[in-house]
Amino acid sequence: MRRLFQNIYEGLVIERPVVALLLLLAILGAAASGVPKFRLDASADSLLLESDPDLKQFRDLAKRYRARDFLFMTVTPKDALLSKASLDLIRSLRTELKALPTVESVTTVLDVPLVKNVVGGLSKVVSNYRTVDAADLDVDKAMDELTHSPLYRNMVVSADGKTTAIRVTLKPPPDNFADLQYERGELLYRRAQGHASAAELARLAEIEPRYQKQKDAVDASNHATVEQLREIMRTHGDVAELHLGGVAMIADDMIGYVRNDIVVFGTASFLLAIGMLGYIFREFRWVLIPVVNCTFITVGILGVLGLVGWKLTVISSNFLALTLILAISINIHLIVRFRELYRERPELSHRDRVRQVCRDMASPCMYTSVTSIIGFGSLLSSDIRPIADFGAMMSLSLVLVYFVVFTLIPALMILLPDRAPRVSDDGQSGFTVFLARVTDKHGFGVMVATLVIVVLSAIGISKLEVENSFINYFRKHTEIYQGLKRVDETLGGTTPLEIVLKFPSTEVKTGTGSSDLDAEMFGDEPGQKSDTWFTADKIARIKQVHDYVAAVPGVGTVMSLASIVRVAEDLNKGREFDPFELNVIYKRLPAALRDELLTPYINIEADEARISLRILDSTPDLRRQALLKKINEGLQQDLKLKPEEFEVSGLLVLYNNMLQSLYSSQITSIGSAMLGVFLTLWFLFRNIRAAFIGIVPNMVAAGAVLGYMGWTGVPLDMMTIMVAALTMGIAVEDCIHYVYRYRLEFYHFGDGLTTMYHCHGNIARAGFYTTLVVCVGFSILMLSNFTPSILFGLLTTIANGIAILAALTLMPKLLLMWKPFKKTDKAAAA
Repeated sequence: MRRLFQNIYEGLVIERPVVALLLLLAILGAAASGVPKFRLDASADSLLLESDPDLKQFRDLAKRYRARDFLFMTVTPKDALLSKASLDLIRSLRTELKALPTVESVTTVLDVPLVKNVVGGLSKVVSNYRTVDAADLDVDKAMDELTHSPLYRNMVVSADGKTTAIRVTLKPPPDNFADLQYERGELLYRRAQGHASAAELARLAEIEPRYQKQKDAVDASNHATVEQLREIMRTHGDVAELHLGGVAMIADDMIGYVRNDIVVFGTASFLLAIGMLGYIFREFRWVLIPVVNCTFITVGILGVLGLVGWKLTVISSNFLALTLILAISINIHLIVRFRELYRERPELSHRDRVRQVCRDMASPCMYTSVTSIIGFGSLLSSDIRPIADFGAMMSLSLVLVYFVVFTLIPALMILLPDRAPRVSDDGQSGFTVFLARVTDKHGFGVMVATLVIVVLSAIGISKLEVENSFINYFRKHTEIYQGLKRVDETLGGTTPLEIVLKFPSTEVKTGTGSSDLDAEMFGDEPGQKSDTWFTADKIARIKQVHDYVAAVPGVGTVMSLASIVRVAEDLNKGREFDPFELNVIYKRLPAALRDELLTPYINIEADEARISLRILDSTPDLRRQALLKKINEGLQQDLKLKPEEFEVSGLLVLYNNMLQSLYSSQITSIGSAMLGVFLTLWFLFRNIRAAFIGIVPNMVAAGAVLGYMGWTGVPLDMMTIMVAALTMGIAVEDCIHYVYRYRLEFYHFGDGLTTMYHCHGNIARAGFYTTLVVCVGFSILMLSNFTPSILFGLLTTIANGIAILAALTLMPKLLLMWKPFKKTDKAAAA
């Protein structure tokens, strides 16, 4: 069977290279039609666990409290905040923002009710409150209220009175997108839990294309809105410092940074890699062939992803770079082998030399691809859809890479004129041969150095922390970092968190009680829950929880019904209201104020109250997992709440759950990947010792890069947590190529030391060249403004450097010590 496939392959590619190229171009043309459909997705949905009960809770909460998308703008005028010039600026901004087609409403410091500027009791204040625009405004009282009231301090105006926030509420998307999104979320949750019926799965398949189409439209609309807001900000930048914030802005900017890194730094990395190939091989053809090959692969991969409908997320954004790394690796191995054959077997014709290259390299390259697919395929078991998609993308890409490389490169080699290499390698000099001498003369030192690295890595790994901070994803000079930092420092925090208190069902009473008389007094139907919902116990519980969480380190602004009640009590000369009075106030409050002040924080029909927190994301020592644990345990142990009496929800909870799940799944994935690679090597070499030797450098490299992260304080987040698995996927290739060639050459030489020197002078060069190209190419990512890209470039460079050193020192030393192959193993080596 193997001979049959070989004859078919050589008959097409080696004997008819033009036909092979035309077929490849036809396939590429079909795939290229999907490139315009290729998309990036940095939305919150792309980073969540569909099986997470907290996600369902979060969606239900958003639906009950009618959560709306909004952006906010921070304004720090050069003049005093309540000066005429500053108020005119804010008024102008409000007018310009309201004129945008996607904006529903704009709330500024000009619009909030000021109650301290009115003399009288609560009833008079409610009907005669002032705003900043009032002609008889007492400016000092207004500023005091804005900077001290629990409704406005660090919400509308910063505590120092210098910065104000403008809330820009966006119009809801058309075509009932919110309902469609909620239905899809419910179906995804049931599918992830394994409870979806056939009808529900069919419904999910039916609405998915419609959802994706509408979501693309929403993303495009949000992008346009963000750009319009920034244009407005630029026109007023001479009179105030302005920054933009909000989830939609963060998602849009992350897409921009990822796209920019893919295009700009990806191109720069590719050009540097080309330069390195030119420096190494000193021939245009050995630069042209990898360039053409990588172009084919890039277009093909992006086209397939577009046709399939897979989107790149923040997590999978570097998959194309990884694919090209592995493609360049195979390119270099084929080129190095071709040049070796020119030196070792000059009698071969040009076509036969290419034929021999394919015969020599097809098997080891196939096994390196299989082991990499096993490593990346282990990610398919992840509950996080982008992680599973990343594993699928990489697995599919590696199949495509193998197919394209072994079709395109031999065909191009044959079509290009035969020419002797300009730089002739004698296999007796160079850096790899130097490493062979180190292994030979200082083998004991290599083992000691490895032991030291393992110990230091273990200590570093023990220092690792699992954390996720969006503000730290951006460099300090970037607009998004400065905006998020300003919100954190002056307006009470960035990341939202919700606590929902659940109360026993309120009994609706009918009759002639005071609640019914009160309802009739205000023209309402008697017998409603709102007639008796406000009780002393509920208000006391809300105040208790509000005060508790406000005192937790790392928590910024806290808003709840307690905030409103305390303002009312202050107007009531400090006297607390009884339940009857609270129910009366609720009835008498104008509908507009009720919707603005109370509806976001209570749901009478559901018998619950909502406490909204903002977390100070830029706090240096903030540990989000510990923070959530403290809040949950504190509510139960200190405040004696039962678990069923409250819920803690919000994006902070969802991202933390995602990160913890990713951490657990990565441990499992790395373990299963190591096992899969070990079994593949065992199958390839039919030798347990050889399989173990082949995997050791990968384990050392993965452990070393994780140890480095621990020592330097780089946290495990949704990007860096995958580095160990990626290291194994990349580093195992050079190990397989080396051990595979070592086994073949050992049969011919019969001596381990001679075989090692020969392999270091030949196959090791390809591994070293690959590592050099990868490290130089990806080091440029450290110039990015997007921290995940910086860390990816840095950690990839470190991991590859350690891996090649281990593969060319530790691994050959183990081969010499443990002697996994015997001279008599002719059949195995053949």
